[in-house]
Amino acid sequence: SVFLSSVNIFILLSAYEIRISFRRLLYYDVLATAGFYYTPGGVGGFGVLLYFLANEGVGKGATAAVLLVDRLIGGVVSLLFIGVLLLVAPIQWQDFGWRNETLSVLFLLAGAVGIAIWISKRLRDILVKLWMKVAQLGSAKKYLLANFGITALIFLGSGIKLLICVLAVGVSVKDWQVIVFSYGVFPLLGYLPITFGGLGLTESASIVIWGKAGVLSEQSIAAMIVVRFLTMCSTLGLVAAAHGVRRFVAPLWGR
Repeated sequence: SVFLSSVNIFILLSAYEIRISFRRLLYYDVLATAGFYYTPGGVGGFGVLLYFLANEGVGKGATAAVLLVDRLIGGVVSLLFIGVLLLVAPIQWQDFGWRNETLSVLFLLAGAVGIAIWISKRLRDILVKLWMKVAQLGSAKKYLLANFGITALIFLGSGIKLLICVLAVGVSVKDWQVIVFSYGVFPLLGYLPITFGGLGLTESASIVIWGKAGVLSEQSIAAMIVVRFLTMCSTLGLVAAAHGVRRFVAPLWGR
């Protein structure tokens, strides 16, 4: 998943005719993965990539535009997965049972962001420049299509990972499609800057959605614990391995 994510960023940077070593980009993306998972809304991951790519001579505007487009394409794939999910397991908003207080916080947060953009001329100027950068990719359709295809592959692989974790806790799943395509919901929840990596929100969503496939609440929680544990181990392990390779192995190559 991290490798394919790096390919996506590399493709979009290429659309701006920005050349960077893929090996170094993969290293930066591995470090950013921890930021995406363990900071509210994944802002830490964006910060890591902005910092390292700036050191490579990539402008912050181009980096921000690439990351924004990558996330927008991820959002489109999420919506497609959710569309398929609704076909195989019709879900009502009421099923989630979210309290009005939760919805109020989300709407107030969105309103605060909107007000900040409206009253801050500097912030508006930044967003206009960012939008102009993003608009430049409009003529690079082959790069966008490649990013879309790879993102769909990442989502499909992540959905299969969820299914494997559910099966690993001894659950007999009658509708595997519900588990696989439920992954489309989780990245969107992870973008909300009110939890770390969607912690709590994804678990509650999994209880509702996977319940349509006959998975009990306690089984959903157990499977999500496995998912969280494996994600943490793989993320921290990748960061340690990447740092070790860069620190001890790369000098032997003279690079």
